[in-house]
Amino acid sequence: MVMNRVTDEQKLITGEELIELGGLGRSELVAGRIVKMSPTGNEHGTIEGNFFHYLSNFVRREKLGKVQVGEVGIYIQRDPD
Repeated sequence: MVMNRVTDEQKLITGEELIELGGLGRSELVAGRIVKMSPTGNEHGTIEGNFFHYLSNFVRREKLGKVQVGEVGIYIQRDPD
């Protein structure tokens, strides 16, 4: 994944504020700053699909929870998001 650099002048925002903005295209928050993401392609989709297939079968068999793919709004850090 290729990320563009962000400027220091950007205001830090939360994940909720990012969702409210909408229409930004592929982007994510890194330490509270909006970072544009490069588009995915065929290879990415194939890898993601294969990984999901094997991981979800394991998780289901072991009754460990659920597996999600795509942009589902997962927080891995808070303050700043």
